[in-house]
Amino acid sequence: MSAAVPVIEARDLVVGIGNRNVCRDLNFVLNAGERLAVLGQNGAGKSTLLSVLAGLREAQSGQVLLRGATYAQLRPRKSALIRGWLGQQAVDTFASTVLDAVLVGRHPHLARWDWESKDDTEIARRALATVGMGDFERRDLRSLSGGERQRVAIATLLAQAPQLYLLDEPTTHLDLRHQIETLRLFESHGGERVASIMVLHEPGLALRFCSRALLLFGDGSVAHGTCQEVLTSGALTKLYGYPMREIGDGLHRWFIPC
Repeated sequence: MSAAVPVIEARDLVVGIGNRNVCRDLNFVLNAGERLAVLGQNGAGKSTLLSVLAGLREAQSGQVLLRGATYAQLRPRKSALIRGWLGQQAVDTFASTVLDAVLVGRHPHLARWDWESKDDTEIARRALATVGMGDFERRDLRSLSGGERQRVAIATLLAQAPQLYLLDEPTTHLDLRHQIETLRLFESHGGERVASIMVLHEPGLALRFCSRALLLFGDGSVAHGTCQEVLTSGALTKLYGYPMREIGDGLHRWFIPC
């Protein structure tokens, strides 16, 4: 397929939950190498929109296209080869080692009755090492802290090796160091071959690590564009319903509540 086909495209997308509009007639294109930050107040519908973009929830109208095809056309397995999903919380129903949990990310690459190969295991181990969890592969998943469990979830996504990362609050449970390391990882991992859409709560981190931003105002209206265009003190004051002030050091811009 041509490299000119966007990784993901939203066409006239209308999303709602209950009697709340998340977005109306949303249109955007995201190409390989681009990172889109989604920001908004609690309850604005950020996670709902992300789940629609992941094919996990139906839109009210409009289309989501992965590499030019709908989820219905792609079917689940082929979709999982293109997009990877990181939810807000992992639910561990059964006992598992850390390594076995990360190997789940390899399942889209296996035929129905295949077992994981030595290559799959090595990919999973490299993913754990990338997130600083290389010494944890034999640990019981349920014995981990929240931050450690989040890093295992990220390693699982890396092992999946999709073309598009859909990340719902990827810095959840992480300390400051690991927040920055995680965002740097998604900024660099895959380089110009991979795109990312991530729900964030800190506009300064969106400015630093993303190329585009999508603001959800909670009434169906949105603002979308480059981070430099969209992330301003005026727009963020409207977004959060609280006055925001911009500060900077000549290199980075940050926003603080007044």
